[in-house]
Amino acid sequence: MTRTFLRLPLRLAVILAWGSALAADEPQPPPKFEGAVGAVLTYKNEYLGARAHKADVGPAFYLRYKRVSISHASGFVTRRQEELPLGLGLELVNRNKLRLNLGLRIDRGRDSSTSGALAGVEDVRATLRLRTGLVWQADTHWKATAGWTFDLLGRGGGSTLDAGLAYEQRVGSRSTWSTGVSTTWTDGRYMRSWHGVTPAASAVNGLPVYRPGSGLRDVSLGTTLRTELDPNWSAFIGGGLGRVMGPAADSPLTRAREQWWVGSGLARRFY
Repeated sequence: MTRTFLRLPLRLAVILAWGSALAADEPQPPPKFEGAVGAVLTYKNEYLGARAHKADVGPAFYLRYKRVSISHASGFVTRRQEELPLGLGLELVNRNKLRLNLGLRIDRGRDSSTSGALAGVEDVRATLRLRTGLVWQADTHWKATAGWTFDLLGRGGGSTLDAGLAYEQRVGSRSTWSTGVSTTWTDGRYMRSWHGVTPAASAVNGLPVYRPGSGLRDVSLGTTLRTELDPNWSAFIGGGLGRVMGPAADSPLTRAREQWWVGSGLARRFY
């Protein structure tokens, strides 16, 4: 734990220095406030690798003032349609085709009692995650993204690297259709927390002990259709298919390598 906290100032300093250098000659955007409130409904696997699904419905919101934003749900944004981090976000660079941002969010971990397939498995502790994200808008249709997250509190969350490629197309005068592919790599600490089986857990549930290392976690393909109902209201519907990969796929906790999900939402915007 002590070593983790000693490394944090250095990591943050490197990230902020990099962002400051890129933004040195960048003109400051005009002050602007915008936001949205609404609800999101999802139907997805109980956890990555689960066979069973669960439904979840809840409120969602998005707020931004200048370079600072806060978002409760991924993709829950207004007309700017930008790639924003979950939780508290800070835009460091917005220069032509390149955007760089920082995000700080609460990772709630995993309560093993929420799925019968996780009986006896230790809970994954909640923590804070910092994410550095890059977005390259190649043209009006194509966008590439990359991000690095790590556990700020050293609670076993480890680090992840993600990358994605998305295509966006207008459909009529009010709708936008987008589709994309993404993948995630994680370090061994993350893998062991989320996909490992300890000797203590094995003694309870009878699963073999499993101590995975770092590797590719998953690959997924998703699509979303967003419609502007009027100047103030928007709605979206989407879904995706994924496959658990690497050490996560070999875990005794993985009951199904193929994953799928659907979701929809309704938002009321304000400016």
